[in-house]
Amino acid sequence: MKHAKILAFALAALFATAIQAEGSYVGFGLGIQFNLASLGNTIVNDGLQGTAAGPPPNVRANNGAGGPNCMLTQTCPADAFATDNQKVVVDEKTLVALSRLTLGNMDAKVSGPMIGGELKAFYEKEFASGAWVRGGAGLTRKIAGGSTISHAAGIEWYNVQWNYSRLNIPIMGGFKAGIGETVSVYAGGGLSYNKGFFQLTGTNLGNVPSTFLARYGTSVGLVTTVGAGNQFNINPVTGAVTTPTSTSASLQGIWGSKAKFKAEGLGFNFVTGIEKKLETGDKLFFEIGQVVAGGIGRRGFKDPGAISAFAPVAAYPVDLSGTTYSFGYKMHM
Repeated sequence: MKHAKILAFALAALFATAIQAEGSYVGFGLGIQFNLASLGNTIVNDGLQGTAAGPPPNVRANNGAGGPNCMLTQTCPADAFATDNQKVVVDEKTLVALSRLTLGNMDAKVSGPMIGGELKAFYEKEFASGAWVRGGAGLTRKIAGGSTISHAAGIEWYNVQWNYSRLNIPIMGGFKAGIGETVSVYAGGGLSYNKGFFQLTGTNLGNVPSTFLARYGTSVGLVTTVGAGNQFNINPVTGAVTTPTSTSASLQGIWGSKAKFKAEGLGFNFVTGIEKKLETGDKLFFEIGQVVAGGIGRRGFKDPGAISAFAPVAAYPVDLSGTTYSFGYKMHM
């Protein structure tokens, strides 16, 4: 019974201190969102396999497959990856591990998942009951992360840059409750229109690291050439590079290709926040917003390397969802 009285008193105090003033505000905010498009695992951990089969048998055969001392004698064990599809996007953890394994003959410059910055503006109306409604727009763009570069024996064979953008136009409503005379907490939700994309641009030469790494018992990268004469060879001891000696097949690594996957449609927005009212009537706020939206993006390719690696037309899910942490200013109208 005692606990019930305490709870009732606390609830009464909460509602008694609710800010009763009506008002209209124009707000502006800056925010940050992590792991844009939910591509963090693809960039860092998993990579992305293409449609082509693994490295050609001659990559191993030319280097003496089956020998015990792959690194020093240029003979290698059987290729365990021969039946795997080639990786179009090589994960960063593999590149970092290989840079250490190869004693610097292969390097990795990684930056992790994409991080985005959001700029938003909105109009908000408060009612005496503590209810509120808001309409506005927010634009999120990549500001960091999403850059992976690797060299093999001084040759830049892999350079992939990710990009992201999302326009979010929500209409939301909710309730506020006061904490003291100048501070209130609030929560709400609603519907939103969302339009955005993620994009990857870059080069995956592939045949350089596949030949190079075959001597170390593994293989990654994109090999679209055939025949021994069309393979780069790298001496693991001296680092000397032997260029292709035949032109019977074209070198079809992905060179400067660009793939943009777009999506748009309705979604859901949710927000929780805290604000402090200033003597001028304006407010400072901090809030956590969530967007739930997405779709399927489709992209056609023209260059032979990308067509070989993906397909003439590729489809990929575009996740426009995410959690944004933002702060800003509300001007009383």
